[in-house]
Amino acid sequence: MILVLASIYILKKIFHPLEMFAYFMVGTIFTQQIYTVITINMHLVKASNEIFSILPTKVVGMVVYPISGMWTIAALYSKRINIFWKIVIIILYFILHSMDHIIRLKLGYIKDIHWSLFPQDVLKNVFILLGTFLFSLFFRKLLRERKIIS
Repeated sequence: MILVLASIYILKKIFHPLEMFAYFMVGTIFTQQIYTVITINMHLVKASNEIFSILPTKVVGMVVYPISGMWTIAALYSKRINIFWKIVIIILYFILHSMDHIIRLKLGYIKDIHWSLFPQDVLKNVFILLGTFLFSLFFRKLLRERKIIS
C-alpha cells in the first residue's frame, strides 16, 4: 500500500491523474491477460491453487507490475534522464519481473511446464511493457488533442 501511495504522490508530478489511472489499468490488464494465456490457456506455467500462493501472485500482477511499468514509462518520458539511465531503468524493470518469477518458483507458487526464464519470461515482460508504452503514446496524443495536457 505504501508503494501505491508513494507512487501516486511522486508520479502526479509527471502524469495527469487520468494518465496514471489509464496506465495503471492498462498495465494490469496486459499483465493479467498474458498471465492467463500462459497459465490457463497454454498450460506453460502451472499455478498453485492454494490461497496463500494465489493472493501474492494476484497482488504482484495487479499492483507491483503496473506500478513498475508506470515508473519505467515515466523514466522514458523524462527529459532529465539521459539515454544510459533510461536503459538501466528498463533493465531493472526486467530484472524485477524475472526475480518475481524466480521467487514464485522457489516458493512453489508456480511450476514451469514448458516455460523458461529466457527467452519466454523476458518476452512476456517485453509485451507487457511495450503494450503499456504504446498505449501511453496513443493516450498522450489523445490528451494533447483534447488540450488536457500540454
